[in-house]
Amino acid sequence: MKHLTNMTLAVWPVLVVTLGGCTGLSVAGNPVQTYSGPSRPTDQVAIFDCGFGVAVKSIDGDAKYTGNPLTCKFVLLPGRHRFRVGFTSEKGANVGRISSRHDYVVTLDLVAGRKYTLNAFLKDDRNAAVPWKINLADSSEKYLVDVKNVREVR
Repeated sequence: MKHLTNMTLAVWPVLVVTLGGCTGLSVAGNPVQTYSGPSRPTDQVAIFDCGFGVAVKSIDGDAKYTGNPLTCKFVLLPGRHRFRVGFTSEKGANVGRISSRHDYVVTLDLVAGRKYTLNAFLKDDRNAAVPWKINLADSSEKYLVDVKNVREVR
């Protein structure tokens, strides 16, 4: 029984990190603060979520801010931010999962008081310079905006 207890204790940290999604551990849906100092009211910050097919690998060059499409949520100060991301798409049972070969840097200008969700979908033309259609849902808009400021990192 003692062996089981020790194994259980060893598994808990792995489960917390795996299920937490973000290395900052977005606990119970609470966003991870990406700036120093005390937290600020929501009208002074921007909220960023990973949407469909997006995995964040760093924010503004800081690799401690990472997350997968299901769980990442970050609080950022307003302004221009660079997100290093990878993309994944499910293309059905016959094709399976397709992932980007390289990371991409997506630059976004975020406004205080808004919530943003970045999404990525594989284009039909996989030979395009950027074979991913990237769009942003902005809480102030009623539609998705295509993101054009995207650069592949090799």
